[in-house]
Amino acid sequence: MGKYACRPAKIDESPHPRWGTIYGATVEVVEIKTERVVHTSYADSRDGREAVQQASTEAREWIREREELDRIRAQYEKSICHQLNEAKPVPFQKVIFADNSEPQANSCHENVDRWVKENPGTSVVRGWVDYMASVNGQMLTAHSVVRTSDGNLLDITPLADERVRPAMRFVPHVGDEPLFSSLRQSGIFIDCPTV
Repeated sequence: MGKYACRPAKIDESPHPRWGTIYGATVEVVEIKTERVVHTSYADSRDGREAVQQASTEAREWIREREELDRIRAQYEKSICHQLNEAKPVPFQKVIFADNSEPQANSCHENVDRWVKENPGTSVVRGWVDYMASVNGQMLTAHSVVRTSDGNLLDITPLADERVRPAMRFVPHVGDEPLFSSLRQSGIFIDCPTV
């Protein structure tokens, strides 16, 4: 049994001056465990059955893609958690952008993207940083740092409390930017259990 299910389609009809009756179908996808609606598919047609079929097909396709992403994410999280024991803190480097502004707290991805754009020879390194204990072990969040031209990593994003930085360990992302983006969109936290 999967993690998601489709609720029965809801259909409504509305008159259209040129096309006659237009049928709108809505299919909600729910997370079975919580019964929370996580996606809604819509379709319109002059044929009610066709609208239901289109919305249902799109909802089933969304479920298939989401379950595949969930499978990939579970494997990915296991790999990241395994690497946490060898992870090291990344030193903070205060920097100033070309317009004399400073990087903003809680905007690491934007800060790093901008720094790299303004500083040829540097590159973006996506990954995950541990920042607090969790019920299961250690909580990580998506994070970005800079790789300098000599290969060193620098964190240019300030924290509200810099005293926590020495305990923060960084695990680099293994994979391409689209994978990191999709993982980040599906959830910015990874909860690594204590082994």
